[in-house]
Amino acid sequence: PVTLHRLSVRGILRGLANTMSEELTGWSWVLVGLLVFWLRPNNRAARLLLVASSSYGIVNQIGLAATTIPLDFAPLPMWTTFWVATFFWGWLFFPSLILLLLVFPLPLWPMTRRPRLTTTLFYAIPIAIMILTLLIGVDGPATALLIVEAVLIFAAAGTAVFQVFRRSHDRVARAQVSWVALGIALSLGGTLLFYLLNWFELIQLENNLFWAILSWPVSLGLPVSFAIAILRYRLFDINVIIRKTLVYALLSGLLALVYFGSVVLLQNVVGRTADEQSPLVIVISTLIIAALFAPLRQRVQAFIDRRFYRQKYDAQQILAQFAQTTRDEVSLEALQAELIGVIQETMQPEALIVWLPEAAKTKIKSS
Repeated sequence: PVTLHRLSVRGILRGLANTMSEELTGWSWVLVGLLVFWLRPNNRAARLLLVASSSYGIVNQIGLAATTIPLDFAPLPMWTTFWVATFFWGWLFFPSLILLLLVFPLPLWPMTRRPRLTTTLFYAIPIAIMILTLLIGVDGPATALLIVEAVLIFAAAGTAVFQVFRRSHDRVARAQVSWVALGIALSLGGTLLFYLLNWFELIQLENNLFWAILSWPVSLGLPVSFAIAILRYRLFDINVIIRKTLVYALLSGLLALVYFGSVVLLQNVVGRTADEQSPLVIVISTLIIAALFAPLRQRVQAFIDRRFYRQKYDAQQILAQFAQTTRDEVSLEALQAELIGVIQETMQPEALIVWLPEAAKTKIKSS
């Protein structure tokens, strides 16, 4: 027989420290939040980002580490503290993220009317539900809270995007909300995609090297995008990044469908079962993907430009038409008029002056 003893506080803390030291993603969140707060200490969005990133990094690590310690091996007060930390999503992280979306880049209702009351309610109600869950011993209220908060996050993000792009002409706010939208799409969308693939048993997240490599940048997409939006929203051309992300995400999905479809079709043609894949099928499917990549990428990029970047798409068509005109037209006056029209349609300047050297005019006239 083996005699079991209750762990001491020192032993529990040592075990927690060992478990927490193995997780780098959470501490990366904390570093990002501290950096933004250190550079913008008076910014409300920077303070909320610090709370959200700290809750993800510290409280989440405590909660994950606490799951390795059963109740029978820890004092009740310490186990209760650990249990509270495991529900940090509902009472600290999600409320902070919702408030962050309500104040950045432009304040939204209800933060514009009752900011203090709204902040208090967003933290007090989840804490009350968490206490109720602890007292009754049923996870139903906590689960419902997480669902409601997840819906509020997407609603706040959608409202922020609509408010900025439809009712505001502030280019700074547009650049900032674009960064925020990109971070939410990468982090939450990427995480949801991986878990859906795991749910349908297309991939296995446990001991999966691919997931282990991608989980770190996918998770850091949210705090890093907020950090760039708050600190250096002009560091990169966000429209180009979003455009490329849309193009290659859609392209990857289409190529994956073509690949798996061709594998299934060719397997049936060669008369083999799915468990006995022919190397010839894999080679042919790979060659099909390689042949389709360039033309499919051009078509997807044209579709994205027509649907979401119509002005850029029109500008490209105008420039292509101007290039054709320059090859056929020899009249200087006609080329000058065409050039002025192209610049006005593509760049829309307030004033436009075309200067031609006298030597160029004489050369063209003599020819």
